[in-house]
Amino acid sequence: GESALKLIARKGRWGDALVDLRFRYGTINGERDLQIDLREAYLNVYMGPFDMRLGHQIIAWGRADGTNPTDNLTPRNLNVRSPHDDDMRLANFGLRLHVNLARHSPTAADMGADWMLRGELVYLPVYAPAQFPDFGLGPPIEFIKPRYPGFDFEGGSAAARLHFEHPAVDLSLS
Repeated sequence: GESALKLIARKGRWGDALVDLRFRYGTINGERDLQIDLREAYLNVYMGPFDMRLGHQIIAWGRADGTNPTDNLTPRNLNVRSPHDDDMRLANFGLRLHVNLARHSPTAADMGADWMLRGELVYLPVYAPAQFPDFGLGPPIEFIKPRYPGFDFEGGSAAARLHFEHPAVDLSLS
């Protein structure tokens, strides 16, 4: 079974914050267990054409279902048994900046299409690995314990995306 507690606080038009806790109870690897998971906890700040998000967040890029080649910024938990792909997503600490570069909102007079052009920058200072089910293949194949990088701002990951939205088409370059 799973339950969630989601708290959202807003401060006028300049920002908001979100905390999302998940509680899971069930049999995992043959043992009954209660897991408490801080799914996301972040602060949003809105400054005109700029939107900034700082904190423990899930970043999902791309529109494809299932395996998506552009959705590789935050990891997945492959131990989660759910038909919903979103339930497997894990958050990572990071900074995300959106820049609204151009927008056309049609009026009744011009009857033009609504479109938007946005830029996005992401910085993730900490490596967060995917979680896999515990399994072994037996001799002669054995798994060694991985060595993950530590908290290192210089060794972090950075990404950029330019995104165009139109009623007929969505395009992005990342």
